[in-house]
Amino acid sequence: MIRILLILVLAGVAAAVPRLQPIRSLTVPYSPSLALSSDGRWLAIASEGRLRIVDLNTGRRVLEAPVVDQDQSSPCAFAPGLCAVVSGGKLTLYGLPGWRPTLSLAADGHPQFSGDGVFVTSGSKVFRVTDGAPVQVPEMTRGLMSSTGHRMLACTPTRATLVDLETGAVLGRVRTLTEGDRPVLSPDGSRFAVLRGGQVVLDEAALRVERYVDDVVLSPGWMAVYWTEGGEANHQFTRLYGLDGHPLGRVYDQALRPAADSEPVCPGPVSFAGGLAIALPESLVLLDASLREQSFPHPHWYGPMVAVGPLLVTTAERQLQLWSPRGRVSETPLPFRPTAMLARGSTVVLHADDRIAVFRVKY
Repeated sequence: MIRILLILVLAGVAAAVPRLQPIRSLTVPYSPSLALSSDGRWLAIASEGRLRIVDLNTGRRVLEAPVVDQDQSSPCAFAPGLCAVVSGGKLTLYGLPGWRPTLSLAADGHPQFSGDGVFVTSGSKVFRVTDGAPVQVPEMTRGLMSSTGHRMLACTPTRATLVDLETGAVLGRVRTLTEGDRPVLSPDGSRFAVLRGGQVVLDEAALRVERYVDDVVLSPGWMAVYWTEGGEANHQFTRLYGLDGHPLGRVYDQALRPAADSEPVCPGPVSFAGGLAIALPESLVLLDASLREQSFPHPHWYGPMVAVGPLLVTTAERQLQLWSPRGRVSETPLPFRPTAMLARGSTVVLHADDRIAVFRVKY
């Protein structure tokens, strides 16, 4: 009896190990724009003047609509139960059930929903999704929405202002932007930065960090700066800084040896489980929210990495690898070398050329 119970317990533990299970393969036009719904069920594919929404549970195409003047990288976006599409100077909201059009508004920029799905922005305008009512915000040419809540960074060529869309309160601003400046908003909307050459501007203070900043990951107590040196795409670095501009810890040299059959691939740092994941030539470094470091072997980087819920997906030569903050938990055969990955809910979408592979995390 005890032996039987032990076998059942061990079987339950084995079944609880998360794995990436392939659920769908799609052939799409080359170089599409992709968007994935927050629950990971719906995939929007925009290419060749058409927008298609696919139900990844069944593989069925549930909506097809024209997208004219598609000169933007992201003509569509999702919120729970809604899809926003910009085409021909109009923002159209499609809703469930049936993905029927619910609103059509004059707009001219790629759409973004607020994290709570209450507001949508396109170009210089912001609307409430319930009735299309315009929202008064500081003058802007584009907005950056936070991934949670309802904060937005309203940007013009000369100014960036952090706004609470529900109350209209101004929460912070950088009053002087120059040509080439790039504003960045943290996922929770609690703070923003402006990338300016080798500087990161925080709270009006210009912090000089590296020669040229390619990207920054903002957290409540620190930021990760990612940059390239020497003009070589395969020699990249990451370093952590306090919000006062002082370096924290070492420089992570992400230079990769050239692969025999193609250019080397070096994914940039990714926010993961409240901390950070950093790809090194032969290893993966995981930092928790307190910047405690763990390092794990990871040879043969083969493409991007992406967080999916509390887990991390990385690409090796013939494998998709799934990681928890404690280390690697499972491996799945890699169908092709991806150039991009999306993840929402428990769904991971791989894309390269005209191929898409869809996986779900299963326990």
